[in-house]
Amino acid sequence: MNDTTFKIGLCKNNEDYKKDILNLFDSKTFRYIQKEIIIYDDYTEVLDEIEEDEFDVDLMLIDIFSDDENGIEVARLINNNQLDTDMIFISSSADNFSYGYTYNAFANLLKPVTRTALESVIKMYLKKLLSETIYLDIHKRNEDVRIPIQDIIYIESNVRKVIVHTQNKDIEYYEKLSALEAALKPYGFIRCHQSFLISYDKITSIGTTTVEMGAFQVPVSRQYKDSLKSLFESQANEKINISDSSNLKATDAKNEVKHSTTNQETKFEPLSSSEIVKMTYKAPRSRASITGISGPYTGVNINFKSDIEIIIGRDINVADFIVNLPKVSKIHCKILYNSSLDHYEIIDDSTNGTFINGENRLVKNERYILEPDTTISFGDKSVVFKLG
Repeated sequence: MNDTTFKIGLCKNNEDYKKDILNLFDSKTFRYIQKEIIIYDDYTEVLDEIEEDEFDVDLMLIDIFSDDENGIEVARLINNNQLDTDMIFISSSADNFSYGYTYNAFANLLKPVTRTALESVIKMYLKKLLSETIYLDIHKRNEDVRIPIQDIIYIESNVRKVIVHTQNKDIEYYEKLSALEAALKPYGFIRCHQSFLISYDKITSIGTTTVEMGAFQVPVSRQYKDSLKSLFESQANEKINISDSSNLKATDAKNEVKHSTTNQETKFEPLSSSEIVKMTYKAPRSRASITGISGPYTGVNINFKSDIEIIIGRDINVADFIVNLPKVSKIHCKILYNSSLDHYEIIDDSTNGTFINGENRLVKNERYILEPDTTISFGDKSVVFKLG
């Protein structure tokens, strides 16, 4: 496995987003990703690089139909040439979201693009990117071994060898710990000791002389302890603050459930499996989507695959669609688009509720059927999304 740098491409007309993107990468979740932001003078420069086979960007932000009319041509070439580049489209009109479907953009953003919207989309993209299986390829005696990086808990140096510790097995082979440190740094591995390299996101506690990662204990030296503890505690404090705010209205939320299910005017009944089967077949839409139409996520449009359940919530490690608001639970709800029946199926799993069309609160852990174009709110009724 080679040490890699994640490259984001922008044109000068979008250079204002550079600071927000860099701030996002400096956050605790992504600070270990090696990154580079490439600023192009215009889209003609991008087209020239593509034509000359010199274009090397992982994620391109494209302002389609801006003053520089070549933006959509860049998208067409990236898609048609099947380049290994993902795209986020920026547009002044929601009518242009269909181009995101045509050219397989990861997401659409509507102008003016807020920092919240931009960060949310890029977080979702990075989460998707990092969730894809990446391997540490090693050669052991006469055998080639592939170890999924997400399975590695820590690596220990033992004279001229290293021992890679996973949950289920240990793999020992000849390698320098410094070489592995350089290769694995983009994936969240850091030193805690001269002889130990650990996966940062698997830390559960830091003691006086050891770091705990679930059932595993690894020594921590004075050289690394203070900086490691400072990072861990600041991250833990952030989680505590967010969790406290999401539980402030827990009692009121339970009362609202009771009210909404007893009030005949706003009653919104879940459907049983037998009722779903009886529904009439409809021609499916080409792709499922969810779009922010009011609040800080206005203009964020995310497409997702049909017939696959996605999680909506605040926790970046779990959620597929991340909504980072105080009243949103870590796992708020689950949504699936049923392509054969052209409807959405949703199950609420939240503390503060999921609301349909501005008033009807779903009963927790019950399955509901929603039609395309239904509006939905997660915890906060003032922040509205629309199912596509």
